[in-house]
Order: sequence, then C-alpha cells, then structure tokens
Amino acid sequence: GNQQQEMHEVIVSFDAPHRLLAIEFGTNEILGYTEQLLRGRTLQVFHGPTTDSVSISSAVKASLFCTTTKLQLNLYELSGKCCTTSAIFEPFSDASGMPVGCKFSFEASQAITMDQAMEDPSGASLLISANQSQRIDFAGHRIPWLFGFISSRLMGKTIAELAAVPAHLSTMILSAEAGRVQRDIVRIRTASLEDMACDVTCI
Repeated sequence: GNQQQEMHEVIVSFDAPHRLLAIEFGTNEILGYTEQLLRGRTLQVFHGPTTDSVSISSAVKASLFCTTTKLQLNLYELSGKCCTTSAIFEPFSDASGMPVGCKFSFEASQAITMDQAMEDPSGASLLISANQSQRIDFAGHRIPWLFGFISSRLMGKTIAELAAVPAHLSTMILSAEAGRVQRDIVRIRTASLEDMACDVTCI
C-alpha cells in the first residue's frame, strides 16, 4: 500500500565484521530484533544465504573515504524470512567532524524481480536498463499495439525517444531504481508522433 515506509538507521564500525555502534529505533524493533538482541552484535546479524556481504563490506569501507553507496540488499529477519531492502551507506562523523563509523539506513524495497516483470498479465510493461542510457530492453506484447511501434523497433530505443518530456520520466525511473515505486501521468509519443497521456508506474 501507500503507507509510510519505515527507514531504519544503524551506525556500524568501519572494520569487518562491522560492529553495531548505535541503533536508531523508529519502532521497538528492527527486522524482528529488539534492542537487547542487537546489543554487542555485528551487521552480520541481518545476513542470510542470499545477502551480498562483499558489497556490504565494500560500501562500509567506501564511507570511510566520504563515499555514499546505494544498494538493493537481501536482509534477514529474526524469523529467518528474507526481506529485499533499499540500503544507503554513508559517512558518519562525530561533533568535531571526525569519521567514526558508517551510517547504514535501510527500508523495505518495492523492487520486483525480472521474472515478476515478465509475468505482468497486462502485457503493457517495458523493461528499461538501469544505466544512464535508460534503453528499452524488453516490451510487453501490448506495448506495440498501444503506441503503434513494431516490437523490434522498440528494442534499443531510449526513454528520451519515447517520452514527450523525457526528463520527467527519467526522474521517475531513477527514483524507482532506488526502490521507491513512482506513479504519474506521462506523455508518450506514439509512432504517428501524437502525444498520448499514459498512467505510468515505475517499479
């Protein structure tokens, strides 16, 4: 639904296995863990079989050099349930400006898997590459019918070639990449060069 996503914040040490130095509790627990259960633990407490621990360690170390990193991560609840999260690793300094640790913030991600995207029953979805080109990699079976393009002509096109106001759609895609679903009315330019107002959701 549209309820406020809860962002959890943890300060961890730069050195592996990244001790939990401070925990900001929005509610009384994080991923099912209470404050008592997390006291004296390391970031590995949230790790499980599919957690990318190498990327986590790299992101924590990068924060020592004033670099902020955004990742999609699988973290695990106390119950063992896997959660896909949007995570941010950023430098954390004390009052004098000395770096003392890495601030690790995360919230439940609204991202979906490639399989889920392909299974979209409406057939009106586009898969867009997450690099700067924002190129179309896949088009659902109804897209050519909606916009008058032959499927093969759509592949490799960029969003800039499809949207009447490319910057608007581009911004929505960037926010969706960070794990936040975006929905708005976007003007799409059809094959016959007419502008069509479309209700677009970026996931």
